[in-house]
Formats: sequence, structure tokens, C-alpha cells
Amino acid sequence: MKGRGAARAATLGLSLMVSLGAAQGIRDITSLAEERYDARIPAPEAVLGAPLASRYARAHELTEYIRLLDTASPRVVSVNLGRSYQGREITAAIITSPENHARIKEIQTQNRRIVFDSASVTDEEIKTMPTVMWMGYGVHGNEASTSEAALATLYHLAAGTGKVPALLKDMVIILMPSLNPDGRDRFANHANGFRGLTPTPDRQDLEHSQPWPGGRTNHFWFDLNRDWMPLTQVESQVRHRLYTAWRPQVTLDFHEQGLGLNYFFQPGEPLRVNALTPKENQAITADFAQYHAKALEELNERYFTEERFDDFYIGKGSTYPDVIGSIGILFEQASTGAIQSELRGRLYTFADSVRNQFATSMSSLEAAQANRVRLLTYQRNFFRDDVQLAGGVGTEMEATTIGWQWPVDDRGRELANLLRAHEIRVDEADGWMEVRLNQPLHRLARAMIAPPNIFEDTSFYDISTWGLAYGSLAKVSPITGTRGRPFTRPEGPTFRRAENPVGLIVHRGRADFHDVVRQALRMRLRVFFVKEAIGEAQAGDVFIAADGAQDVEKWRGAWEGSKLRIDMQEVAGQTGAVVSWGGRRLVELGTKRIALIADATTSSNRAGELWYRLPDVSVVPASANLANYDVVIYPGGGGAEFMTRLGTFVSGGGHLVAVGDGALAVANSDIWRVPASSYSANVAGLKFGEIADERARHQVPGTILRVRYDDTHPLTYGMSEGYAFRDESVFLNAPTEPGTAVGVYTDEPVAAGYLPPEVTKLVPGKLSVAARRVGSGRVALFADSPNFRGFFRAQEEIFLNAVLFGEAW
Repeated sequence: MKGRGAARAATLGLSLMVSLGAAQGIRDITSLAEERYDARIPAPEAVLGAPLASRYARAHELTEYIRLLDTASPRVVSVNLGRSYQGREITAAIITSPENHARIKEIQTQNRRIVFDSASVTDEEIKTMPTVMWMGYGVHGNEASTSEAALATLYHLAAGTGKVPALLKDMVIILMPSLNPDGRDRFANHANGFRGLTPTPDRQDLEHSQPWPGGRTNHFWFDLNRDWMPLTQVESQVRHRLYTAWRPQVTLDFHEQGLGLNYFFQPGEPLRVNALTPKENQAITADFAQYHAKALEELNERYFTEERFDDFYIGKGSTYPDVIGSIGILFEQASTGAIQSELRGRLYTFADSVRNQFATSMSSLEAAQANRVRLLTYQRNFFRDDVQLAGGVGTEMEATTIGWQWPVDDRGRELANLLRAHEIRVDEADGWMEVRLNQPLHRLARAMIAPPNIFEDTSFYDISTWGLAYGSLAKVSPITGTRGRPFTRPEGPTFRRAENPVGLIVHRGRADFHDVVRQALRMRLRVFFVKEAIGEAQAGDVFIAADGAQDVEKWRGAWEGSKLRIDMQEVAGQTGAVVSWGGRRLVELGTKRIALIADATTSSNRAGELWYRLPDVSVVPASANLANYDVVIYPGGGGAEFMTRLGTFVSGGGHLVAVGDGALAVANSDIWRVPASSYSANVAGLKFGEIADERARHQVPGTILRVRYDDTHPLTYGMSEGYAFRDESVFLNAPTEPGTAVGVYTDEPVAAGYLPPEVTKLVPGKLSVAARRVGSGRVALFADSPNFRGFFRAQEEIFLNAVLFGEAW
């Protein structure tokens, strides 16, 4: 399958010399596999230049090793998937026997038939098919042992001459050593750069302390292990294309947890499993656990299972597979955070962590090989059999629906594109898009659009709901058999010219409206917010004045032939009609130098959500000189001294948009005092062992709430109701100043997800969005994240209105 030439021989010779000179690390780690290795295959040290696990491999070294094996071994093929936001390559290895590689397209096509033509796949055919395993490492960049274990696994599979050849005849393995190369290098560069000549277990040493925001997240500070369903980040998107191209039977998800917590492998909490996951999935996971337990016991390593971690939110790498017919398995190794760490007198080493992760990689391969026919049969039956879906309780999207529908517009297309990326069939006709449940991926469709409200346990490791029917901005409703015929918006811009234009109306409602407004301000055009309907402009639109022919040339050149999703029309002058384009119904917008506060006192996840939506703003620490900016977006942090300076900024004319923790901080300051309410679990009289569970049951675990808006306010023109994603237990009371409560939670606030009954009683009438003038400035408060994890965007338009249109209120 691959050419072999003199250049390859020379490369192998050099690699072999380096490998043999520094291979003690790999030998120590792989010795537990009791495997013989081909001396011609280079070990990871050929690239690292040091023993494996003696320092942290950087992202490019992981890629280089895969390419080296691609050259050295007929079992390994490297696949370049794309690049991260910071330009690092994202690479995978496809590993199988040379015979399987020779017919790899046939195997892939056959494997996809299990999903999309399951009825045609016979038991006899399954007996001859290889199983496909996905091995994903390093989705959190600072969970370092995962990627080093990936290197050891790559070497084992490429060089093993004992059991490995038979294993690879039975399996196709897709291995990604780093799902998050930017986060990986952020961690590795710090830890490698701050260690001494010899490792130290002193946890106060700089090697042990990652600077904010740490290496867990990607460039935009997103947790990529929450992005399997929404696919907002480029790393997730390129990984997902390879994953869906193969549709593996087993999906492994390697992580680290806190120092001293031993080793975890699934099954997780038995009462916290997604209702759409079949029981057979959990039975297979439990059978795999026997192999992991045996492997760790042979190393005298302690482990635990069926506690702490759940299997509920489908955006995670070990849960998403469960609703698409794969077996997702989570692994959590206790992190050392450095090459060595000490806790309670015990020394923990990075090499031992890598060894443990390698051990469960091996046990997973062994289990999958032993259960090959069972895994293939399970996946075939998952799609072939008409399994009764779990029903929804207390949700607007009833489980009995045959599917969902929404109008064809910008936001509808966005939702359809996401669903199609997951290979869910979306049909389009008569101005409507629809997803029906009579298709192979019906479980995934339901899990994404309107997940069932079924909770055997009301404590959650992550969030309790995430339905795209509420957060996608598409106008989703259950298919009922009757519907109107909405106007189908074109995908690109509509631009209507006029003779001798005096201005340009930019109509609100299209997906790129706010981006065009920001562009117009950067072009130094005169931009006005329309407060009341005038001419063909409606309240909430924007009017751009033509102060000369050059302005008309500017906007025509920028937008008339663009691909922006926007509706525009020029306003003709001297038509005989008098239209007051200079009156009080228009408010001129000033410059918009925007700063996002983000430093070690801020939640990087919350700040990253906002940065991702506005990637060209200035990201500044709380110590920055705020006088340099017109608008400050504040997701929290900073401390008392910062709040004093923030108050000065506002009273002097600045515009403040405070989100989440930032809104709570402002409401507890002299900038704008707004009382808060919260529910505290009553633990009086409980036994010690009952207290933690009782408190956990009364947390807000990520819930979708209904919001009632003031449809006359400039932030929410035309909006009467909507949704917010709430993952905070402190609620702000609605302010008493007239006209400042822009959005409050409704009397029946829970739209989807779980909210403790005692907390639910507090919610009606509490504040979701507020805005007012303070001194010469403006303050907008968002109690909830308007762009939660980049996909729950129900309040995104209101947030952008607050950022851009402060002069209007």
C-alpha cells in the first residue's frame, strides 16, 4: 500500500539509532503488555529526544510521530484533519493490518451500512467484519498522561509482533493523540519551561501551577469535551468528520482527574444515564470494566467505578456515542500535574499515570477483540430494531411527536446544517424544514432537538438539558400535520438600490445584522439606531446616512455583492415625500471600542463564550485602563478596586454589559444595587453522610427557563417571550425603577430540564435582563449566559443589541 525506498531506509536507520539510544521510557511503560517488538520500528523517543514521560510532548511531536510510523510501518496511516485556531495540525492515525489497509474503503463502506442500511447486514456478514474502535486522547490539553499513553499505544500497535498482528486483523483503530493541540501546548510549554534539571514533587513549584486560563480548553477557552453535540469549535468539527465517516463500535475517551483520586472507568453513576441510552449499552460497558479492573489490579493500582461521573449530557465524548449505537467509555486517571507530585506523604509520578492509561488502552483493545461479534451485532440491532423511545415528561416537545419543523430562514439553515453534520436527515419543502423520527439516527435527533425530561436522579455531573429547539434561534415546533407557508428567505443579502440615495436602511432580523453594524462603524459611516418606525424602517433597524457619494460607494462595495445574510435598501432622496431622517426617532451611534474583561479572576469558559461571538474585541485584564474603551463586557472577577473603577467608567459615559457572575457583582455594588434571592437546602437534622447529597439536589443543574420580555424596549423590540439557559443558583429580583426590567422569568418558568421544586417557587418574576442609565453611561445586566457553550443562543440578539445600541436606552 505504501512505497518503500532509499529515503525511507535512511530515515528508519536514523530513527532506529535515536530510538535505541533513548528507549528506556517506552520499554518501562509497555512492558506490562508482554509483547515482542520489531526493532525496526522507531519508538516515541525518536521524535521526543528523551525517554517517554520524562517531559511533556508538544503537539507537533505527536503529529511527527504518527508520520514517522506512517513511513516505518505498513500498519499505520496518518490522516491530517485540519488545523486548530492557532494553526497547529490536527492528526489521526488509522491502524490495522496491511491486509485490511488494502481494502480499507470497502471496510469503511461496510461499517457505515450497519448504520444506514442495517437491515441488509446479516449475521454471517458480521462474523467476518472487523470492529472499529475510536481512541481519543487529550481533549483537555492539561490532562497530560493521555497523550503520552497515546504515543505508547501507537508504538505498541505499530511494532508489536506477538498478539498485535492477530488483533489488527480483527480491528480498525482510529487514534487521535491530541484532540486539543492548542491547549496541549499551552500546558506543555509552561510545564516544560518551568521545571528544573530534575523533577520536584513540591506542589508549590512553578511547574505545578498553570497560569490562567490553563491548558484544559482550546484557543477560545471552550471545553471541547462539551462540544461533541454543538460542534462550535474547529477542533470538534474536523474530528467529527472523521468520526462520522467511520461510525465506530467503541469510543474511548481518556482524561485525568484530581491528584489522589485513583483511576475511574465507566460504567458511571447508574441512575444518571441518558434515557435514550439502551440498557444493553450499559451491560457491554460493565463487561468491558472487568478487563480494565484486571489490568489495573495487576499493577496494584486502585480504581473505582459506578460513582461520581454520569452518562447524561450528549455533548461529552463518552455519552454522545451512546445515542448513536457506539459504546462510549470514559477513563479518568489521577493527575500528577507535573512529572512528580506528592500528596499526604505519597509520591505520584507522571510515568505511572502514563502506564495506567496505557494499561486501560490495552484492556480496551483486548475486550473489543473478544467481543467483536457482539459489538457489531449490537450496533446493527441498535439501528435495525424498532426500539420504543423513552417518553418526555413536562416538556413542550412531546415524546409522541413524529418530528419537528421550522421555517426556512437564516437560523433555520444553521440548525439544519448542524443536524446534517451529524448525518441526521433534514427535509425541505414549501418553505419549511423538518426532521422526522423515521430515520436511522432518530435517537440522536431527539437527544439534540428536545431531549426527554426523565431523571432517575436529580443530581447532575454536568447540565440537565440542552435542547436546540429552545436555544438554536430557529423557530422549532412539533410536526402536527398542519402549518402555514412562510416566506423563504434567500441565503445571501437582499440589496435594493435607489436613485441619489440619502441613506441605507439595514433591517434587523437577519443573521449578520449586528456584524454589518459593527463593520459600518469601523468604516466610519454615520450609523443611527431607529427607535420608532420611519419610512420603510421599523423600530430596531439601523439607518446609515450618506454624507456624500463616497459613503454610497463604501456601502455598495462592502455589501451589495457580498454573501452576508442581511436585508438592505437604499433610501432615495427628493421623492416628493418628506421623511424626517434627522429627527428624534433616530439615535446616532458612537464609536464602539469594545473590551472584554478576562483574567485569572474570571471564569475562562464564560469569557470564552463571549470572545468567540466577538472575536475581534480587545481581551483585557481587570487592571486595564477602561478609559480607552466605549463598551466593557464584564463576565465577572476583578475585585473591589476594579468595581470602583468600573463605576467611574460608567458614570463618565461608558457602556457596561455585565453577564452572569458579572451581573451579580454589579448588582452587589454601588453601580446599580439589585437585591438577590437564593435557596439554601435545609440540612438541619440530617446525618453527616446525607448533607452533601441534599445540597447537590438543590443546585441549579443547567435548566432552560421561559422569559417574558418588554417588547417596547430597544433591546427587545418585537420580542414578547423567549428562553434563557440558567446554571446559577442566585437570582436577581426585578429592579423597581420603571422600564428597567427588560426580561423576567415567567410564572411557569421551567421549559426543559430539572429545577428543584423549592427553587422553582423563587423564580417567577425574577430578573433575566435589565438595562438603565447610570450617570452619563449605560448598564445592561444579563443574569444568564447569552451564548452558553456557543450553542444556546436564545438571548444572543439581545446581548448584541446591548453591546452596540446603548445610546438608544
